[in-house]
Amino acid sequence: LKCKSNNSLLLNKIANHFLTNKKPLESLRFREKLLANDPDNPQVNFDLARTYHELKDFDQAICFNKKAIELNPQMIGAMYNIALIYTELKDFGSAEKIYQNVLDLDPNNLDSLNNLAALKQKAGEHTKALDLYRKSLKCDENNYHALYNMTGSLRALGKKSEAKEVLEKLLSFDRPDRTDH
Repeated sequence: LKCKSNNSLLLNKIANHFLTNKKPLESLRFREKLLANDPDNPQVNFDLARTYHELKDFDQAICFNKKAIELNPQMIGAMYNIALIYTELKDFGSAEKIYQNVLDLDPNNLDSLNNLAALKQKAGEHTKALDLYRKSLKCDENNYHALYNMTGSLRALGKKSEAKEVLEKLLSFDRPDRTDH
């Protein structure tokens, strides 16, 4: 597919189509053209970063996410994506700092609350993890992942009866991704 158009909307739709259909290299060609047309657009930089992330080119993904943040310091999605990359790279300290930056801008960001709680849990900081999971549940009391993950910290802290209550609540959920055998 060749596209000589400079129509940003069309280029973006094509790039999104390829990325959605797991063809990030094809998407990249269109994202780079969009960047050449509009290098100071934070969304263009963010979208290019997402494409590089999909390609597992983490250095480029971080670079373009940082550029998006430089252009728009409130671009929470770019911050969050950097934290995800650091988590994938097992640089948990850096990921934790960035999740906290996201929460400073958006205290009820469920993904950041849950991911930061999971990092605390992994580090054995179960009381802090529980605080974050509980905060997440104040925003969405049926947050399946927060409920599921918090049971580990509850058990680690010896709160077995509370963990059992949470597990019973989880079993009451009708989840389409759960299969019974």
